[in-house]
Amino acid sequence: MLDYMKRNYGNREGINRAQLGELEFFQAEVPKLKAQIRQKTGKGAKSTASGQNSEASSSEGSEGEEEVADLPVNAAPQKKAGPRISVSAEVFGRYNVEQVYVPPVYAKSDEQIQAITKRMASNFMFASLNPKDRQAVLHAVQGVEKKAGETVINQGDDGDNFYLVESGELTCSKRFNPTDAQETFLKTYVPGESFGELALLYNAPRAATIVAKTDSYLWSLERMTFNSIIKTAVQKKREKYDEFLEKVEILKMMEKNERDKLADAFKEEWYENSDTIIKQGDVDDNSSFYMIIEGNCVATMQMQPGTPAVEVKQYGPGDYFGERALLRDCPRAANIVARS
Repeated sequence: MLDYMKRNYGNREGINRAQLGELEFFQAEVPKLKAQIRQKTGKGAKSTASGQNSEASSSEGSEGEEEVADLPVNAAPQKKAGPRISVSAEVFGRYNVEQVYVPPVYAKSDEQIQAITKRMASNFMFASLNPKDRQAVLHAVQGVEKKAGETVINQGDDGDNFYLVESGELTCSKRFNPTDAQETFLKTYVPGESFGELALLYNAPRAATIVAKTDSYLWSLERMTFNSIIKTAVQKKREKYDEFLEKVEILKMMEKNERDKLADAFKEEWYENSDTIIKQGDVDDNSSFYMIIEGNCVATMQMQPGTPAVEVKQYGPGDYFGERALLRDCPRAANIVARS
């Protein structure tokens, strides 16, 4: 037992706080175990009067074999781990109750709202948001001005904000090794692009340094709002689409990892009742394939020129349409209209 404790708890390269507490516990138990061993060997010597000397000698030898050196008090310093690469999420439970987070609201002019809306519409990070979440982000971002040469993000720092570029240019550079004398240039960020999401999505240090190349204006979203809205939306999107795609008939032969990749490529679009999704004869918008997550649609066709379109098919959740134009590279064969 003592050998096991020494081997498994006394000579580790590096231990954490919980393991240190366990080590201290075993250190306190070792003297007690030694005392028990001495007590038992002492009783054995008294019970055999005729062989007292030889047994005493044997007892001393046995006790010497059981002797264990004191376990080290100061554990070796824990090795610094490399960059974390897995998606991390905070764990909530009995002692860490998740609180309902209310995003902040910052006043903005109509011009600012229009500018932010335009930037969000063309940025992939907001593709997973529904209209309600998109509106919450719109109100929660703050304007940040950066002068040319000013640093926005430092490599290795903790992530605190996500940024969307409104105007100006910013350079991105990185030191791949601590011994690098200079940073390696990676890219230039221009209006409409965003940065800073990796540190927030993966709870990792900043992976690169961002410096304003010209006077720049950015929209900043702080960590709590990013995590509660954008990060949560990305995770829920994967979960929702994984379950949904299993029910789509045309995709049932796909493996789960293939469905996951398909889910990542999805762009969720919302339509109001009576909105036209596909127009018959259209050749400019024949590169999309649609699957209905919720709601209902109908397909209508104009059978003869000059005649009204008639309903030919109804669609519900799990149904799909638009594949014909993709497979055959031909104009849309029917109108698809939202009915809810």
